[in-house]
Parts: sequence; structure tokens; C-alpha cells
Amino acid sequence: MAEAAKAASESKGSILLLFGEAGIGKTSLLEHFREGAGPENRVYWGGCDALFTPRPFGPLHDMGKELGPEVQNLLSQHASAPDVLAAILRMLEDAPKGAVFVFEDVHWADHATLDVLKAFGRRISMTNALLVLSYRDDEVGPTHPLSQVLGDLPQANITRIGLAPLTVAAVERLDSGGGYDPGTLREITGGNPFFVTELLASQQQTSDPLPASVTDSVNARLNRLSEKERTFLEKISVTPAAFDRTILRNLFGDEGEILAMACVGRNLLVVDSRGLLRFRHELARLATMARLSPFQKQAAHEAMFSVLSSEGMNTPVDTLVHHAAGALLGREVLKLAPEAARIAVAFGAHRQAADHLATALRFVEDAEPELAAELHEQWAYEAGLALQIDEDVIEARRHAISLWRALGRSEKIGDNLRWISRLHWYRGEAAEAERFAREAVRVLETVQPTPERAMAYSFQSQLHMLNDRMDEAIEWGEKALQLAEEFGEIEVKVHALNNIGTAKAFSNDTTGVDMLNESLTLALEHGFHEHAARVYTNLSCYAVECRDFALADRVINEGVAFDTKHDLDSWTYYLVGVLAQFRVEQGRLKDAVMIAKGVLALDRLTLLMRLPAKLALARAFLR
Repeated sequence: MAEAAKAASESKGSILLLFGEAGIGKTSLLEHFREGAGPENRVYWGGCDALFTPRPFGPLHDMGKELGPEVQNLLSQHASAPDVLAAILRMLEDAPKGAVFVFEDVHWADHATLDVLKAFGRRISMTNALLVLSYRDDEVGPTHPLSQVLGDLPQANITRIGLAPLTVAAVERLDSGGGYDPGTLREITGGNPFFVTELLASQQQTSDPLPASVTDSVNARLNRLSEKERTFLEKISVTPAAFDRTILRNLFGDEGEILAMACVGRNLLVVDSRGLLRFRHELARLATMARLSPFQKQAAHEAMFSVLSSEGMNTPVDTLVHHAAGALLGREVLKLAPEAARIAVAFGAHRQAADHLATALRFVEDAEPELAAELHEQWAYEAGLALQIDEDVIEARRHAISLWRALGRSEKIGDNLRWISRLHWYRGEAAEAERFAREAVRVLETVQPTPERAMAYSFQSQLHMLNDRMDEAIEWGEKALQLAEEFGEIEVKVHALNNIGTAKAFSNDTTGVDMLNESLTLALEHGFHEHAARVYTNLSCYAVECRDFALADRVINEGVAFDTKHDLDSWTYYLVGVLAQFRVEQGRLKDAVMIAKGVLALDRLTLLMRLPAKLALARAFLR
């Protein structure tokens, strides 16, 4: 690690991956490394927290002022990952010495942070920085978002350090008092340093088999504390983030800091490099929180929320959602969770947006009917993009229709009917898709023209295009464009241009490609992620069909990167299936089969999303 840091100071940037199970000693090793980093490197340190839904750019917010005003301003403005990274790279260019960036616990990293890490890692060799990432490898499976990021990093610039459990000899050295049989202690702890040190600290003088759970060890230590110290730790255990002295004063008055320092002295809490307090280990926090009854936990969350939501605290919205949900403060969750979801969407983190909206739906009974309908709609949209299109998503749309019907909102009923049609199409249920699309138009034509009617027309255009009825697709698309112009609806325009452009392109009218490019430009400019994904897909299919290999190669690669970045899983795998078709057309049959089988091995994809991969596999075998 020291050698890598020295090389970074000489403009030989690299990546260091530090991994191991919880409690294996990653943080201790990193802190030891920081102490000896030397004057030639500046160390930037940030951690990812185990919130219900992680905060965008959480570790970079930890680094705070050290990153400079430009980065700070971008973070406060909810800037995109590319903009934030560009500012960091500019900061590095102006820095007089090397830099070490430590990102702790990236298995909990938010989507925006992962985007920065992936792009930063790809450029690392051209910088004077060492990028250190620590994570629990036993929590990062093949489908974990971090796995894809690590796989995309330049392998030649990576050093991997996996921390192994302690040996019997090492355990014996730690037990300087000789209170335990080393072999027994090694066996019951698995050699995990945290388990070992916690059990030793508990002073249970016995060589009999001891509980394997760290909870028992932590409880033994907590039970020896004074009642005030124990209550103090239990109350703060509900927050996974580090906390400052302001929170202590507000929660516990003048006694708060005294209690905190007593717990630091007992090695239960630590003060980090920012002067913030946290549990010595996440396992200790979880074990402490487990002591609370449901009512006690709710009260602790409520007290924490009261402090963090007070004026001047500037608490991240996702942290407030975490505590409001834990406190069962339904109205607060209903106010904050949609805001947190909007921020997540701005970062392209649709999976996190769906999680926030799911949290809000836990309290939907407290919502006014209009808000309840909107929450069902928003969750259905985000979950359909990032998770899977299942019966729950369709049921959410149906529930929204029931609520809008009670409110007499025909335009909303029609819009949700259109969405149900789209969801059935995704599932390969063409007849149901056609039926709901016609019903959407029928309902919307009973009221004055609205943007919802324009989108319903555009969706009719889309269905005709998907069924190779190109003349009808163009006709309905032009009707949609006319209404879109009347209402100034950019989104409808983007959608209709995509349909008309695809219909024309597949009818050998090259102006269709221009319309597709216009649709893509507008979608990217206005942040319509799904519409952009659809253009990438349609343009890729056209390029493969007409054997324009240069266009296909560019658009497919751009599209897969875009879909992956924005949590558009369904679109990603559909387009990967198109990539398999492209490989068939290139004669790269082995690659085509491997890619197609990879898509078909996934469990959660609908029939439609599997279709390109199935076709590619069949064509490859026929050849």
C-alpha cells in the first residue's frame, strides 16, 4: 500500500482493492496506512453508510471541504457524476503532490458514487492518485452493482489485498492474559479479529465453547457499562452514519459529550479523521441496536429525526427518510421520500428512487388520495425501470386508476391505462397491450385534449411500429406530434419522433435516422432516460438489420453504457441481446452464443426482454 501511494505521488496512479468479511480488520489496516502515508500524499477519506437507501455521493460529502469549493458546490447542486469527476480531476491537476482517495465500505455505495469510481478508475493511470476501495467480498455477489464496476476497471492497474482470518498463533498473541485456549478461541471466532477482540474484552474467563454470535460479546461489554452509558449507546445505534457533537448536545444535553468520550475510552466508539463519532464497528452498532424493543427503536429514531430535521442541521434527505421511517412518522416519510426519490432520479439512480418510493408506500394510508395515486404511479415507473416488470407493478397502476376514478380524473385514468398497455407489451402479452391502448385513447377522447391524450396517440404509434404496421405508426405519430406542439410537450415530441423515425427507417426512408437522432438529442438534453434508452435500442436494431456495422458498434456500446449507468436493467439486457444478434451478423458465432446465454440465464427478465437473445441464439445454431 505504501509503495502504491509513493508511485501515485510520482504520477503513476493505480487502484488498490482491500476486501474481506466484516470485522476482518480493513478499517484498522487503512487507518494504520493513513498514519504512515507520508508527506508526499494528501489523504481524502470517505465512507459509505448502511442507510435504507444510500445518499448520492455519500463518501464525497464526507471528504467535504478537502476536495475544494468547486467539488463542494457541485455536490450541493446535485450535479451529475461526470461533472463531479471532472472537477476532482481538475483539482488533482492543480495539486502540488499526490493524493490517496479512500472509499470505505463500497459494498454500500450509492449509484452516483459507483459511477464516479468506475470513470475515475478508468482514468487512474493518467493521474497522481491512488484509489483505495474497501468492501466486504462476501456481500458482493455476481449481480451486485459493485461487481460490474470492479469488472470494468483496468485490471493492469489494480492491486488486490484480501485479508485472511487470524491464525491460532495470532490469536494467542492477542490474548496476552492467556484467559482462553487459543485453538478454541480461533475455532469459535473463525479467526475474525473483531470477534476475537470483542470476546477478549468481555473478560469471560472460560475455555468452554463460547457463543459464535458477536451479539453476545457486545452485550457482555454493554452490560458492564453504567446505565447512562448503555442507554446512550442504544439510542445512537439507530443511525448508521457518523455523528457530530451537535447531535450529542441536542439528544443528551451537556452530558452527551461526557458519555461519548467515556465510550471512546472503553473502545466502543471512535473519533474519525473528521472529528465525527461512530461505533468502532458496524457489527457493534447492529448488536447494540438489537437490544432495543420495537417501541424503544421507534422512540430512538424519532428522537434522532427531531434533531436532524431541526433548522440549520442540513441533514441529507435520505438520512431523514431513514429515521422518519424507523420512527413510523408516516406524514414525514410521505413528504421526504418522494424528494429523496427525485434526487436519486436526477443522478440516474432509478433503483434507489424505487426504494425511496417503496418506503413512502409503507405509509400510503396516511396520504391524501391524489398523493397516494401519484406514489403508486411513480413507484411503478421506477420499479419497472430498475427492478422487474411483475404483477406488483401492474397492480400499482390499477390501484392508481381506482384512486383517480374516485377523484374524477379521466386524463389520469387514461394515462395509467396506457402504462398498463406498455407493461403488458413488455411481458409479451400483445393482445392485452392492444386492448388497454385502445381503452386509453377511448377514455382520453371523452375529455378535452390533454398532454396525456398526445402521449396515448404516440403510444398507439409505437404499438403499430412494433407490429410492423409502419403507415399507421407514422399516422398516429404525426397526430401525437401535432398535439405535442400545441401543449409544448417535449416528452411527447421525443416519444413520437422515436416512433416515426423508426417506422421510416425500417421503410427505407433515411430521414427516419435523422428523426431518431433528434429524439435522442432531446431525450439526453431533458433527462428522459427511458426515452433515450428506447432510441438507442431502435437505432441499434435498425443498424443491425441494414448491416451498418460501424453505426451498430457505436450505438450498441453507447446504449449499453447509458442503460447500465442509469439502472435501466430491462433495456440493458434487451440491448445486450441485440449485441448478440450483431455478433451473429459479424460471423462471431461463439461470442454471440456466450452473450445470448448470459442474458437468458437471468431469472427476472420478461419474455420481450429475452427475445433478442433467443433469436440470436437460434440464428447462431442454424449457422
